[in-house]
Amino acid sequence: KLFRSLEKSQSYQSFESIKNGEFRTMVEGEVFKPLWSQHWVKVVIPAKLCNIKELHLFWDVSGAESLICDSNGNLMQGLSHKRKVFKIIPKSPDTEHILYIQISCTGLFGAGFNGMINPPNPKQTYSLNKAYLFTRDPQKYEVFMDISVLYDIAKESNDNSSLCYDAMYCANDIINVITLNNHSQYAYQQALDIAKGVLNRESSICSSRDTIHAIGNCHIDSAWLWPYRETIRKVARSWSTTLSMFESGMSFNFAGSQVVQFSWVKKFYPKLYSLLKIHVEKGSFIPVG
Repeated sequence: KLFRSLEKSQSYQSFESIKNGEFRTMVEGEVFKPLWSQHWVKVVIPAKLCNIKELHLFWDVSGAESLICDSNGNLMQGLSHKRKVFKIIPKSPDTEHILYIQISCTGLFGAGFNGMINPPNPKQTYSLNKAYLFTRDPQKYEVFMDISVLYDIAKESNDNSSLCYDAMYCANDIINVITLNNHSQYAYQQALDIAKGVLNRESSICSSRDTIHAIGNCHIDSAWLWPYRETIRKVARSWSTTLSMFESGMSFNFAGSQVVQFSWVKKFYPKLYSLLKIHVEKGSFIPVG
């Protein structure tokens, strides 16, 4: 069930004031405006669904950015037109689970006419296209991601190279073993084993190749074609997503630039700032600049 807050604002609002305010029932297709305003939605997940493993929320607000919070106001993850899925982890399988979503009337790159490097369109509006819950088999999803990687390797390499052929043959073997074994759990485990045999450091695909070191980063201009208050919200959405990836067990390093952005998080999102400090001490979240 979805409920829309009767409050909307272009300035900072405390989570408690939103949570304790009035909400009304809402449906798909509702419009959010004006440009740069923020709106809140309460998502209530029935208790009968809270014992389902791998429960996810799909959220699409026609390109607008969103920020998911738990019932205590803790920042969970940012969403955009490139990232529309949030994994739900209920506190208890016996009680309903409540999330709060802040919708910001802006896109990932602002709201410029026909592109990002243009003056903002003051008549820009956003609407809730889709919002639904779904489950995902983690084993099948992992196979899907392996095939996606193999496809990208084949697509981006020379058509006549051994790298391209190795990737295509591996993907073909994965599809064959799944099909011949009637999409059984055994078949998907075999598919994962095939992929691991190719996508490892000793394989023909990965051995004798250059090593690439990648550092995560969100390129957030403190001053761009939006108000400063929107920069502050963008930082919160981006860095809370980074922390959620750390908490899920992903191993990587992330570089956060611009000191002023750290000061904004400290002032407006103190809980997020405290979590950032923990990962700074671990060396996974690296302040630079």
